[in-house]
Amino acid sequence: MNFKKFTAFIISAVLFSSLLLTSCEKKSGLSVGKYEVPYDVLRYLSVNARGDVEKNYGDGVWTSTNSEAAKEELEKEVFGYLSELYAIISLAEKYELESDSSVVKERFEAEKKLYMDNLGGEKEFEEALEKQSLSEDAYEFITVNTILQEETYYALTSEKIADDSRESLTKVFLNGAAARIKQLVIPINADNAEKTANDAASRAAEGENFENLIEEYRELRMQNASEYVNENAVIFRGLVHKELEETAFELETEQTSGVIKTDSGYVVIKKYPLDEEFVSSHFDEMKENYMQSLMYTELEKEKESLEIKKNGDFSKLELYKID
Repeated sequence: MNFKKFTAFIISAVLFSSLLLTSCEKKSGLSVGKYEVPYDVLRYLSVNARGDVEKNYGDGVWTSTNSEAAKEELEKEVFGYLSELYAIISLAEKYELESDSSVVKERFEAEKKLYMDNLGGEKEFEEALEKQSLSEDAYEFITVNTILQEETYYALTSEKIADDSRESLTKVFLNGAAARIKQLVIPINADNAEKTANDAASRAAEGENFENLIEEYRELRMQNASEYVNENAVIFRGLVHKELEETAFELETEQTSGVIKTDSGYVVIKKYPLDEEFVSSHFDEMKENYMQSLMYTELEKEKESLEIKKNGDFSKLELYKID
């Protein structure tokens, strides 16, 4: 998930993290690091993730032979969201960013008013929250969490980029912070997808023109893929599939990879030269992506340090039954 998508996820969510400090009668039985997960947070995530699982497995999955696999997938998805959420909170604390600071409170009040005005008033606001299974406390914490995310991003990138001049950042990009690739993608739902990808990788390794191979398989990708694929990409740490990222940085210039399996498909990449001329013509986009990569690299560290623990209250819950 890249930074823009994740930001959109947090904002559009207007969904879950505002309950961090809210006390509830029900207990989730979960903690992430030092943070106790409020039941309403778990409830929201479970209800929404359940829809995704049911879409993948079909109606009636919870009483079918696939029920155990579906339950495992549901828990994995919910825990993944919790990990992302609390990583932001933990990282914000390291930059001494507090949810009850005057700056954050002022921003929250302004954003709440704007949201309410856009909806048409207080009644519409309350109806919108109800449709999303949100209390006002929940809405407040989610919005505050989004603000903390943004403030942390600014603080972190300001700290880590002492000199953001074009000349300085160009040196950073050319000295290993970025890798330029082109990628051939075979959608995971295409017929014989893995075999097709292996054939393409073999042809690339034997020296066939990589751009011609991309062109040859493009129609297959477009017929089967639902997501946009950037065939020409500059890779920064933390913004793409981990194995793809590692491969991009490990390859020598002009070298092609084997098949990399990602969530969306089978990928073969080729590494291309990254020079000053290329950086100059793509500088603004590269700068933005580099700043996002700094944020996500730190978030990944936070996620790794935050253990999700279950206690007795969680064992009493069944995520797929929470409404």
